[in-house]
Amino acid sequence: MAHNELLIDIQSLTWGYTDSPSLVFDHFDFQLHRDDFCFVIGKSGIGKTTLVKFLMRELMPPKKMVFFKQEDLARLTTAEVQRYRRRIGVVFQDYKLIPHKTAYENIIYPLQVMGEDISQHHEYVIELLHEV
Repeated sequence: MAHNELLIDIQSLTWGYTDSPSLVFDHFDFQLHRDDFCFVIGKSGIGKTTLVKFLMRELMPPKKMVFFKQEDLARLTTAEVQRYRRRIGVVFQDYKLIPHKTAYENIIYPLQVMGEDISQHHEYVIELLHEV
């Protein structure tokens, strides 16, 4: 697997809500490579949640504008969307943590759901916890 593999590629995304006179995205471009770490920050109403909804395929992106590993998210079937969502991670504004789990357990939980051998990820999760 390429270290600098392109994971997310947004190409000239133009989109707005039908009840709003202005666009949320006007020819928005964005790329995220393997091992990148990204924060999406900004004022209320500028499109942070809308961007995440496109990336999670909660909103249907326009065709040929939002890609995951060169695959057009607009063309995924329902089953493919479910598999795709298991491969990405999002930390929501309200965290959506599982209250009875520790910070470590909340981080490792998605890997457990995916059937990963969590012992292989222990050191990395500890490093992440030290960074934050």
